Amino acid sequence: MQNKYQGRASVFFIDVRENPEQAAKFGIRAIPTQVFYDKNGKEVYRHEGFLDQEPFAEMVDKILAD
Repeated sequence: MQNKYQGRASVFFIDVRENPEQAAKFGIRAIPTQVFYDKNGKEVYRHEGFLDQEPFAEMVDKILAD
């Protein structure tokens, strides 16, 4: 996904087992969790559990279109 959206969106992976302070910072309660932000850094969607590439891409495309 990082390659697909390069230059249009940032995709980051944080291993909260190795960085537990990040889990607290982002309010992570389940692994995996995907948090989507708009271009202003406002959280617009959060998904807990596995999220396949297609719905992930659909959400990113929707955010980029807004």
